[in-house]
Parts: sequence; C-alpha cells; structure tokens
Amino acid sequence: MSRHISASMLRNYNCNVSASLFRNYNCKLNLISSYFRTPHFISSSLPNISFIHRLDVSTVPENIHVSKYVKPFINQPVEEILVGLEKKTISGPEAVSILKALRMQILFKGANGESFRSDSRFQIICKAFEKHCMEMKPSLLVSGLRSLLEVGVSTDSSCVMSAEKSILSNIQQFSAFHVIGCLYYHHKFMETDLQKKVIFRLIDQLERTMNEISTSSEILMLVHILHLFDKEFQKQLEQKIVDLVPSLQLNEMCKLICSLAEKSNRNVLILNNLAFHMRQKLAKPDLNETIDIFYAFKKLNFFDPKLFSYLLNHFEVEIPSIKQASLITGLLTTCGHMRWRHTGILENCGHWIKNNLNHCKTREFISFVLAVAALNFSNAQVKIVLEKLVPYFTMENISSSDVLLNVAWSLGILDNVPQELLLKVLNPEFYKPLIEDSDTQAKLNNQLKLMNLKGILKKNYPEFIFGCELFLDPIKLPESSVIERSRKHVVNVLSILISKEKFLSVNQVSDTGTFIDAEFILNQNEKPLPIQDFGLGFRENKPLPLGSKRVAILVMFQKDYTHCTKELTGVNALGARLLKIAGYTVIHISYEEFSKAKTDVQKVKFLSDRIKKAVHSSS
Repeated sequence: MSRHISASMLRNYNCNVSASLFRNYNCKLNLISSYFRTPHFISSSLPNISFIHRLDVSTVPENIHVSKYVKPFINQPVEEILVGLEKKTISGPEAVSILKALRMQILFKGANGESFRSDSRFQIICKAFEKHCMEMKPSLLVSGLRSLLEVGVSTDSSCVMSAEKSILSNIQQFSAFHVIGCLYYHHKFMETDLQKKVIFRLIDQLERTMNEISTSSEILMLVHILHLFDKEFQKQLEQKIVDLVPSLQLNEMCKLICSLAEKSNRNVLILNNLAFHMRQKLAKPDLNETIDIFYAFKKLNFFDPKLFSYLLNHFEVEIPSIKQASLITGLLTTCGHMRWRHTGILENCGHWIKNNLNHCKTREFISFVLAVAALNFSNAQVKIVLEKLVPYFTMENISSSDVLLNVAWSLGILDNVPQELLLKVLNPEFYKPLIEDSDTQAKLNNQLKLMNLKGILKKNYPEFIFGCELFLDPIKLPESSVIERSRKHVVNVLSILISKEKFLSVNQVSDTGTFIDAEFILNQNEKPLPIQDFGLGFRENKPLPLGSKRVAILVMFQKDYTHCTKELTGVNALGARLLKIAGYTVIHISYEEFSKAKTDVQKVKFLSDRIKKAVHSSS
C-alpha cells in the first residue's frame, strides 16, 4: 500500500520558499528579531543581530557544487549566459547546465525570471531540454526540471510536462538519491494532476529504495520532506537517519541540526543521537557554526547541558583572539538564548568590548547589556563596561522604540539605568505607541516592562514619581496549563498551613508588574493575620503591627533559572527586588524541589521550613 498523503492535502500544501540556504537564514533573522518583544523571559530570544553572518550575494557561494558545464556561466549576468545561443546546437547536458546557471542568477543575484522567460534564446534552451529529456540520466532530468520550475516556467508548458512524463517512464531507474532530490523541490509544485501523479510515484519508489539511503546530502534533503509521508513511513525514515548519524562529519551534523530547526521538526530521538555523537568528535564546531546550532536548539526547545558545555565553554579562552565584533555579539546572544550563565565568557566578552570600543557599533553594546541582564550577571567588571556603554544608549543612536525600551529595562535589571533614559521611556510620547500595539502579546510585554521601570523610578528617583503619567492595570502573561496547575498545587498545599479564606491572597500582580502566587502576613510570633484588615502590599489599608512581615510566595520553574551557574534569570531577580523595595519578604519556591516531596505532609513541612528560614533571615 502506498504511504503518502492525500491529493487534497498536497493540493493545499503551498510552501513556495527559496533555496534552503536563504530560507534558513531568514528564519534565523525572524527569531532573532523577537528578542525585543519578549519581556518576562528575556533570554528566550535573541537581539536584533541581522548583521551577523549576512550572506554575500554578489557571487555564488564557493560551497555550491556545479558541473563543468555550469562553471563557464556561473558568475556571468543573464545576457552573457544567453548571448549567441541562437547560433548553437545545444545538447541535453548543456541545456540543463544553462538552465541551472539561470536559476542561480535568480537565487544569488536577484535576477528576475520575467526578464528572460519570453526571450527567444531561452525558448531555444527549453526546446533543447525537451528534445533530449526522454533519454537523459535521472540526475540531469531532476536538475533540469527543477531549474525550469524555479525560474518560473509554467507548469503546463510542454517542456515541463515532457520532463515529468519522462520521470514517470523511467521511475524504476531512480535511486533513492534521485527520488529524494526530486521530491525535495517538486513537492512545492502541485498544480496539475500530472505533477501529483509524479509525487505519488516518487514516494512509492522511495519505499522500494529506502535501504539505499546512505549519504549526508540525502539525509539533509530528507529532513525537508518528511511531512510528505504518513506516520508509519516517517518513523522508518527517521530511524534511518538515526542509524546514519554516527557516520556524519561534524559539519554535516551541524547542518542536520539547522535543517531540523528550519522545518520545526523536534525529533528528540534524532536530536539526542546528534548530541551524543557530536560530543564524541575530537574536533569542535567553530564559533559561526556554534551560533547557528544554538539558534536551532532554541527554536526546537532542545536542551542538553553536556553538549552545551562541550560546545560553548571552550570559547572562554578564545575570546581575546576574536577579530570580528559580530562574533562577540553572536556569542553573547547565544548564551542569552539558552540561559547559559558562563561567567568567564560574559566577563571576557565585556573585556573585549571595553578594549575594542572603536571597532564596535551600538548593536554590540546592546547585545552585551541584554545578555548580562538576561543572565542576571553583574560584578565590578560589568559595571566598568556599563559606564563606558551607557552614554551610547540614546534616541539618536537607537531609533527603534522597542529596542530602546529593552535597553532601559535591561539596565534597570542591572540597577544601572540613568535618570535621563528612564524619564524618556516613561514619557507618554515615547510609550503610548508601544502600549497601543496591534500585537496583543507585544502590547502586554511592553506594559509589564514599563510597570517594572516605573517601580525603579519610584525607588531611585522618587522626586519624579508624581509627575509620571503611566497608570496601567496589573496584568499576567499567559502560561502553559502545566505551569498553571503546578502553581495551583503549591497554593493548595500552602492553604493547609495558612487558611485561604481569611489569611491568604493568591494570584495577584503587583503594581510594578510582578506576579505573586500567594501573599500573607505574619505577626511577630509568626502567626497569620487577616489580610483583609491590612490590604495587599501594593494597596495597603493600614500599617502592619510592629514586628509583622508581609510575605510573597513566588513559585519558580526551570525556565526561571539560568544554566551553567544556577541563578534566577534577570527578570525574576528584578521582580523580587521590586517586591522587597515595597516591603515584602520574598520567598522563592522551586517547584522542582517542592515536587520531590512525596506526600502532602512532606510538602507542607517543606513550605513551612522555607517560610521560617526566610522570616528569620529577614529579621
């Protein structure tokens, strides 16, 4: 029985994307730019570093393999490729080579297919290809058809249809490599019944030739088309990929990881095998490859601390020899991406920036501030670097309001935001467009950042607080159902200690934007007081009795901590600091530790011990 998806599903599938080289790059930039739109988990995305690894499209990249027929045309403009063709007799291989050269002009030089598709010389090439396609080898046939389709030749043209009929006639001669290569591009062109028939026959042929799959190029293409097959056949192909992972070179493993991310294929079996076998290699990826890998891991939400240590930690000693500022930015944002708090890397990156200010642009300064803030890292060295960088953070140097808000917020996390910058972002002319964003998520994120900054203003510059016109209702960002249930579980256990009806307030957001799982008041004898009598900490009705403490319980999950060296992430550290300023005794409850207690009795004791310890230490 043929294992493929239905014709209707294929008909609806319209993935009209460019070559994977550019597609992967553009996906990266989309994720990268999201950094400035994610406030409550600052390390969850990268800053805008679209200047990193920018592709040079003036020439075809050297790692693109071309035949001896294509090389004479490869870097010539379209006119030079076509000149004189009307006077020549063109063979089948020559027609394929010229078509490929034209396809690469579109891909790498930005040529417009409309500029030559109606040219009589191009029609000569198409006729030559059509004339010889029935006798062509599969590799030439696949390449020629791909070029025709990707330069925009109509799917009902005679040359395209002849090539597709030739595939059907010669399908038994197609190896797994040819089948995968044809499916790789042809699945994007599903406009005619003939094209759908070609896809179905190719899938049938792949079932027969699956055991031939053995090369990295086959694996990399296969990852892009796994969605074409039914679940049973997908699993067989994925297992085939797993079996071949040990034979891959290091650079091929890197490409496979990036390809999985490009297709949003979080196959944990493949990823775990890649992580294991990558650690067995004597060689290590260079910094460019490492940045790409971590972008992919971030997108796939994949975390392997042993692999991360293997990939990242050795760069600590290499930082002084780095020549490109963009690589420093990439390394910083990589650490921020994965919440990898390697103090040596962060210190050395700061030292590099301080010693190379003239070689840096504002983007390097921004990446440093956002990374150390995300990772809650500040010491004497960081403060020295910040002193040199802060003067660059002006509206003249940072035109994007989103970026400037993130910079101010990050400096607030580091307790280093200057008065002038703070007042600018809390000016209605600046923040009103940000809290009126049509993107609901972006609007909520911006509101929470501004609430945090207002709390910092109240603490650091109280003389300006009455002039601040920012008044926002407390809001909580949506979370997964698993986290919501976990929070509720902690509160339910806590209510055994402290009655929820009279003494406990739950699920509140402070006026500075910090979510409080539970709030209660203990008198000097550590007995709960009715919370209704005194109000919440940010809306207090009357002062607490002498010796009493207002306690805030904050439940923390893995996402709230850094890796490598475990600390609260910057945003969580800021939230706790703002609550302490407001008079709270803040108690962080690690859900991972809490859940290790097997019974409710043990969990109650765990909470009781944590509360007593925090109350005594704050006395």
